[in-house]
Amino acid sequence: MKIFVLIFLYCATSVAAATELKHSNFLNVSSCFSGPFASFDSWRAFLVDRKPGFSESMVRPHAKHEEAAQRKLYEYYRSNIVCENFDYLVDNVLVRGFYIAPARNTTNDRASGARSKLPLIIFNRGGNGDLGASTFGYIMSNFFPLAEQGFVIVGSQYRGFIKKIPNPTFFTNSPSLGEDEFGGKDLNDVLKLIELAKFFPHTDSNKIGMYGFSRGGMMTYMAAKQSHAISAIAVAGGVVDLARELSFRPEMEQVYKARIPNYAAQKEQALTERSAIKWAEKIPTNIPILLLHGGNDERVDVKNAKLMAQKLTELKHPHKLVIYEGDNHSISGHRREMQDELIAWFKEKLRN
Repeated sequence: MKIFVLIFLYCATSVAAATELKHSNFLNVSSCFSGPFASFDSWRAFLVDRKPGFSESMVRPHAKHEEAAQRKLYEYYRSNIVCENFDYLVDNVLVRGFYIAPARNTTNDRASGARSKLPLIIFNRGGNGDLGASTFGYIMSNFFPLAEQGFVIVGSQYRGFIKKIPNPTFFTNSPSLGEDEFGGKDLNDVLKLIELAKFFPHTDSNKIGMYGFSRGGMMTYMAAKQSHAISAIAVAGGVVDLARELSFRPEMEQVYKARIPNYAAQKEQALTERSAIKWAEKIPTNIPILLLHGGNDERVDVKNAKLMAQKLTELKHPHKLVIYEGDNHSISGHRREMQDELIAWFKEKLRN
């Protein structure tokens, strides 16, 4: 089933009447199903307005059938999934995040009205700055299916994503917006979500998994090295050796120069600190690692996953390697298989 991806738009003033995130740690909470995403028709109109070529794509053969299927899926998720955007403070920097959970966990829960606590998966997005931010369409296609399987999913957009402080008079100490440091201080934005786990509704804070895609794989490895609260991790399309990767994709050095503080003066140190294969022995062996990668990844060399698997084998670190032959960076040709792999992995590692 084709999922349409769109640009994420957040309105801090559009707060849902009833939200699940009520603790004081969560600021400016609003439903994902608000603003341009309040209905399927408004979402589609937003796409037509903002995404060049979208309206033309809807006249191709089978487009109406696809639109009907997408409408049905949207309405189903709107009734069965809780999705909320929120802001949170890290080092007095205001950071944007999202929270996803099933509206009712099990048949027994629906019958009794109670809700049991569920394992938590923290997602670390790819990209840098605004590029690669988790959009409504991306969240719907990738995380609503996981929530349906009995997980709570939260994620950070990383510092620097917010461009203006909403409701500035609300804060005693005026927070800053911060900047994405590509594995620098922004790592605290991820670690803070672990600290906040006990405040997310319906969440078992003793069962925390972490999933990173692309750049998020780097963030996941770095967090696993520092935190003892993570029980299992999964990495898709992740870089494990940033210096080596420059020979595969030289243009990434421009990202490093722009994002990593003091990069020119401390290049080797900065890349080593962000390269998990250089310190894989520091990741606790009680954290099993799932490695997923497209065999024809055009953005991150598939050798990253293979070399990491080899290193983990040498360290006798529990892991599983899955290469989707011929597939791209997003593993779009095996989306369902990858989701099934993630669901099975976290069900086994977090529920037992």
